[in-house]
Parts: sequence; C-alpha cells; structure tokens
Amino acid sequence: MIEMMLVMVVMTVAVTMLASTVSSSTRLGPMQSQRALAAEAVREKLEHMRAMPFEQLWSLYNGYPADDPAGPATAPGAGFLVAGLEPLSADLDGLVGGVRFPGTATSLREDDDDAALGMPRDLDMNLVIDNVPVTDYSILPVEVSIEWESGGEARRFAAHTMFTAP
Repeated sequence: MIEMMLVMVVMTVAVTMLASTVSSSTRLGPMQSQRALAAEAVREKLEHMRAMPFEQLWSLYNGYPADDPAGPATAPGAGFLVAGLEPLSADLDGLVGGVRFPGTATSLREDDDDAALGMPRDLDMNLVIDNVPVTDYSILPVEVSIEWESGGEARRFAAHTMFTAP
C-alpha cells in the first residue's frame, strides 16, 4: 500500500511537470514565430537597402518625403509594414518597422549623440565632426527596427549596420 502511494506521488509530480512544460512551450511558440518574422523583415529591409544606390539611401529611407529622389512621397520612407505583426497600440502610423539614421527626419548629422549608431562620427570623411547637416556622406550608420505588440506587451527587434560608399 505504501509503495502504491509513493508511486502515485511520483507519477503526480511527473505529470504536473510535463503539463507545465507543455503549457510553457505553447505560450512561447507564437512569440518565437513573431520574433522570427521580425528578424526576417529586418534582414529583408537591409538587403533591399544594399541594392539601392548608396548616394540615395538617406533620401530614400529618411522620414522626410519632400526630398525623395523621384519626387515628393515616392520613396519607401522610414516606416514599413510586417505581415503577421500587430503595431503597438500607441503607434499612430500603424507601421511596425522603421529605419533610423543619425540626426533628425530632415537632416543627417555627424554630431548626433547616439551610441547605438556609433555616433558622433565623421560621416563625410573631411576629418571634422561638424555640427551642421551632412549632404555628401561617405559612411551611413543605420538602425532597422521592428516594434510590435504581442500578448499585451511591447516587443522589439533591431539591427545596426553601416553602409559605406563604393
């Protein structure tokens, strides 16, 4: 009788642990899928940027549509959608993806204090870090990020890289 009770206790503990593991894995499954979607979207955006003419990268992907190379509001811009990811509830444009350069949406800046982008840095290779907007860059740091909502929580995936003139 005692042996049977001991076996029942051991079995109960084992089944409880198994149920907990299965429950955790079903909760993590969607989160891992969303993270994989975000990582793939960032990779695709960076590859698409690599295929563009270097001297147009800033004007193609900044947040200022008036300077687009083919005319106002013709370039991809800074924001983009990712199918399968929900935008943050506070996100006004509904775009989960974003491209960010040093400076502001309207000016590329060498004196930007952004350690994630390796700034400040001499972007036009004139051996001076200027405090004026850069128009003729040779180095272009960029962050591509995805911010989405999952299970009521904000999630983020980002990659940083640097493009250089050919």
